[in-house]
Amino acid sequence: MNTEVKHALRARLLHSAAAGAVTIGLSMTGAQHALAQDTARESDDGFTLEEILVTAQKRAKTLQDVPIAVSAYTGETLEKSSVRDVRDLMMMVPALNTTQAAASFQTVVNIRGIGTSGFNPGLEPSVGIYVDGIYRSRTGAAIGDFLSVERVEVLRGPQSTLFGKNTSAGVISFVTKAPEYEFGGKGEVTYGNYDQIILKGTVTGPIAEDKAAFRLSANVNKRDGFIENVYDGRDVNDRDRWAVRGQLLLEPSDAISFRLIGDYSEINEACCAAPFIEYGPTAAAVAALGFPLVEANAYNRETAFNGEMLNAMKDFGISGELNWDLGGAELTSITAYRDFKSDANFDADFTAADLIKRNGELTKVDIFTQEVRLASTGDNVVDWLFGGFYSHQTLDATDKVPYGADNRSFFEILAGSDALVPGFNNITGIELTLSNLYANGFWPEPVPVGTYFAEESGMVQEKFDTSAKSWAVFGQADWHVTDQLTLTAGLRYTREKKHATGVFNIDDPFAALSFEDMFVAIAVAQAAGQAAAQGVPPEIIASVVIPQATAGASAVADNPAVNPLLGFSALQFFPPRNDFDRRRSEDKLTGNVILAYDWNDDLNTYASFSRGYKAGGFDTSRAAATNNAGDTNTYEFEPETVDAWEIGAKIRFWDRRAQVNLAAYTQKVDDFQSNIFTGLGFELRNAGSIRIKGIEVDSQFALSENLTWTFAAAYSDAEYTSYESGPCRITNPQPSCDPTNAAYTGVANLTGTRLADAPKFTFTSTANYIQPINDNMNGFIQGEVYYRSSRNVAGDLDPHGDMGDTLILNASLGIEGGEDNRWRITGWVKNLTNEDYLQLIFDSVAQSGSFNAYPNDPRTYGITLSLDF
Repeated sequence: MNTEVKHALRARLLHSAAAGAVTIGLSMTGAQHALAQDTARESDDGFTLEEILVTAQKRAKTLQDVPIAVSAYTGETLEKSSVRDVRDLMMMVPALNTTQAAASFQTVVNIRGIGTSGFNPGLEPSVGIYVDGIYRSRTGAAIGDFLSVERVEVLRGPQSTLFGKNTSAGVISFVTKAPEYEFGGKGEVTYGNYDQIILKGTVTGPIAEDKAAFRLSANVNKRDGFIENVYDGRDVNDRDRWAVRGQLLLEPSDAISFRLIGDYSEINEACCAAPFIEYGPTAAAVAALGFPLVEANAYNRETAFNGEMLNAMKDFGISGELNWDLGGAELTSITAYRDFKSDANFDADFTAADLIKRNGELTKVDIFTQEVRLASTGDNVVDWLFGGFYSHQTLDATDKVPYGADNRSFFEILAGSDALVPGFNNITGIELTLSNLYANGFWPEPVPVGTYFAEESGMVQEKFDTSAKSWAVFGQADWHVTDQLTLTAGLRYTREKKHATGVFNIDDPFAALSFEDMFVAIAVAQAAGQAAAQGVPPEIIASVVIPQATAGASAVADNPAVNPLLGFSALQFFPPRNDFDRRRSEDKLTGNVILAYDWNDDLNTYASFSRGYKAGGFDTSRAAATNNAGDTNTYEFEPETVDAWEIGAKIRFWDRRAQVNLAAYTQKVDDFQSNIFTGLGFELRNAGSIRIKGIEVDSQFALSENLTWTFAAAYSDAEYTSYESGPCRITNPQPSCDPTNAAYTGVANLTGTRLADAPKFTFTSTANYIQPINDNMNGFIQGEVYYRSSRNVAGDLDPHGDMGDTLILNASLGIEGGEDNRWRITGWVKNLTNEDYLQLIFDSVAQSGSFNAYPNDPRTYGITLSLDF
């Protein structure tokens, strides 16, 4: 980009944010009143919609001229709608969905139904998140409050040509405000219910006139929790986070600019509790131990647990971006290093009984990235861009899951009594039986009473160390066939190399027990005892009776109808597994083709094909050995690829006071990386294929100089077209998941079912009205509505996860004034009607038949004061 264009772009973007330019995309939520008064362009009738510039294709273009499905939102828009983080952003983009589960930094982000679970550090996100062009390899590194944001761009569909690093579903790109040469800044204070306090501020100014400038931004967000732990009176699901970012801009000449950015953020919260929504038979065992059970209703936002609820994160990064105008081409180099640490420790059983002392994961991710691009500038018949990308990431994940003091008593109740040894519970009965078998030479070792489920036994430690190196070369060319017709084609070649080790220290002898072997040993001991009682000589017992009894019992030992001991396998949580040391490499060619036609200045159409890609890797979860069909040397999953076809139109009419953007698409996902919780652990598997078809519309209207209205909607039909090895659900299982059924395979066929948490219809709409009070003051009022149709929010599609329609209403009103509306007072309320819905439902940990869920946030409200200077 030449210097003239660069400065024009910067000036236009800064003016857009300062004046409150309208958001062009699926919603304009919040900035519409500024549109009519401050940024509306004059037309024959007095006003039109304002446009915003984006860099979704690494070039500055107006949103209406970009031939892809993209939404963009200015920082002004986000502030006026109290959109503070990625979770809030979904209220503006119907195709975007976010779910906060066990920890805030495990927030799952998906676009058009495709996303990645945050519960396996070996998985990289399908939705790529970039901040100032820097790739965030884990979603948790970008879930904090927005800090001095210039704009946010949401690119829908695979973007594996120019962005490329694991962006098979889409991209969320944050662009922060750059330093300015005029001293100024902004401060903001918010107070809300639940004692919420938010402080935000940014200051910028010159260091050397037209040569160097700085910006410093910071924020703090604290509030009490939404969920009460009635066992000890603690409030959980709170907020306690802060962040700071410093920037230095150097422009030694008109041709060169360099931007240095450093940022640091922390989260230290008690999150996230999941109340019970249904109790199964195991609840009676908790009650029998004398511990309270709250009502099974997540909307009461009450729970009772005895353990810790820790959600801690530290994120640090430093980057440098060089832009050098070479005359006819611009060189861009972005170098970055990021360090991410997280620690989650929560009471996974969510009961007051001391069943599991700790369940979480200590994770450390270090990543270095380097990107270089060379792009043509000026008006050319062919505009081109070439580049390369390199990343080196290391990840360390350590965890332990020790049994608690009440664990053995809990399982003694569940296992029942008298079946093995009269007068004893069956856990003790197994120990006594095996010790007796040992004494008679039919078992290899004694099992003293108290061996199984002892306190501090279980998963003593698991440790995963992984490293990944990735490099790519890419290029894209726009051939302007005519003034109206443009053909765009791009290719990217990616090479990935990964190395992973897993070391396990497991002390769970009950999980190591073979009930088939025990069944055989009991049968052999009984046969030998009966033969001895009948006077059969010992040599005949050894040479005939024992082999015959062994062969007969072994033939039926795996049959649940014959061997009742197999039922105890439901209590085997941490089976033995082998340490592993594995390497893998892969390469992939991805790209896109776009045909765009500009019929006139107000009608643009396009048709495109793109292939997205997300690398394979290693399953770094405690269930990895089971997930890989018992092959403890595998621990791998394959890459995920997406083929997407899309047609779209971007239309302006009514003297540019109205705008409607349309997109219709179909996407086919092969080897989707599915990671679903089953009550005992996460099953990471490659689902065969997924097909998604949808239509998206976003529209906005400047109805008058004082009134603006937006409407955006997404229709999506997403289903598994092939998934024959899905996870078995605990309730209402398929015949293939019932061990007593002849069709038992241990997996569920989910082919033809809709994806979890994938509503068919979603829409958002906003109305904003501004009323001048006098020459220096305006009043404004705004209403927002967000709707999602019915969906299932259980990963295994259990019927307990069926969720009805959801309708969320938000509202705000306030006054603003001063020169260029420098000050503003806004009263706001989110979830005005206190609508309840569940974000995610899952099988309770080690409590078959019970279910827990993460409820949405209740109604919140507050007042925000802001001042520009």
